[in-house]
Amino acid sequence: MALTEIPTYVGVPTAAVCAVQPWLLAGAFSVAIGAVTVRNFRIYRIFSDPFASTLVMRNHVLFGWLAEILAVDVVLLSKNAHFQTVVVALLYVSKAALLLFSLWLAAQTRAAGGGYSESKSIAFAIYNLTLVLCIGLPLAYTDALGQPFQFAVRSLAIILPVTGLLGALFAPKLVGSGRIDKPETSASAEMEPAFVSFLAKRAKPAAPRAPASQPMSVSALAALN
Repeated sequence: MALTEIPTYVGVPTAAVCAVQPWLLAGAFSVAIGAVTVRNFRIYRIFSDPFASTLVMRNHVLFGWLAEILAVDVVLLSKNAHFQTVVVALLYVSKAALLLFSLWLAAQTRAAGGGYSESKSIAFAIYNLTLVLCIGLPLAYTDALGQPFQFAVRSLAIILPVTGLLGALFAPKLVGSGRIDKPETSASAEMEPAFVSFLAKRAKPAAPRAPASQPMSVSALAALN
């Protein structure tokens, strides 16, 4: 969705293009960052709650939160054009708040391991997006640099975060799918041969012992002599 924003910067902007641009950019940002944010929030709840084994966050709850984020965009972008300045300001404030919350979650869950190691990739993608926006956003609104430069900056500000987000999320899965890991030997598996050997020794009948020799009496010794 974000990549479809780039062709709208080419040529003379029309009324339709100007109306579509905010919807594409705001929707793409909300879907991408909102999705990784609610996903990271579930990981954060699991690792921060001592009773996480009994805490289950269903997918429909996460999708509901994502729908609420998109609903904010719909409400703001549906306002009259006379309030365009206010709408743009509110959009920036809402996106900045979402990005800051996502940065905080990324910092909190960056050390998650096990089956949640994807949080490291999500944190990398969020850091990459924040850096690009901090550099590219002021340059994109600098008219003194010229239209070609603004087009290049806006395009890179879209392509780099999208590429980084997709690469951080899917590259580890693609690399890991072609690697065969050696199964780990559990402690119970290591103890099993010794335990079986111990049981075999206990079950094995003991060998018959030879009868102990009785000492000979004095009369028997005298008879032998």
